[in-house]
Amino acid sequence: MKKIFILLVSVALIGCGKSSENKDDSSLKNTSGKKIKIVEYFDFGCGHCRQAAEVMPKIKKKFDAFVTVEQKHFPLRPETFFVAEASECARVQGKFQEFYDQAFKNFGVYSVEKINEIAGDIGLDKKAFSLCVSTGIKKTDVQKQKNEGQQLGITGTPSFVIDGILIPGMPPADVFIERIEKILKDKEIVG
Repeated sequence: MKKIFILLVSVALIGCGKSSENKDDSSLKNTSGKKIKIVEYFDFGCGHCRQAAEVMPKIKKKFDAFVTVEQKHFPLRPETFFVAEASECARVQGKFQEFYDQAFKNFGVYSVEKINEIAGDIGLDKKAFSLCVSTGIKKTDVQKQKNEGQQLGITGTPSFVIDGILIPGMPPADVFIERIEKILKDKEIVG
């Protein structure tokens, strides 16, 4: 708990500093070959998660050589639990990211018809997708991810775990970038 408090204070202080937007990314080199891991716990019905869905591709692009990003479910309502299950059915066909992107573009629409439309739009085998969704076979996977988040102390979305450090909420993009840069430098990943 002490680490989380210190992190929250440092995130708040970093937010008062200068923006990192003008940094020359060409000077960043991964001299170690190591990467840090970012895990995003999200809910398809969360407005701040929708914001994170717009920021995370920028983070991935900026830090591609330095980070791995994993998205995990933390559904807060039954209808978003259903969308989470559907996204896991899309993952089976190698289309999780495409489903994730389209689900947030269609934010707030949770009908079976819309989910099936998204599946068709991203090129899923509709029959296999429909069977996966209707059987509830991915319910356990989604619940397992949520339980894992709860064990980490997550109570809301979005929440991020960056190299083992919990960051609740969606900090402004420049604060998020500065935090990642600091971790990379502290771990001597950036040369």
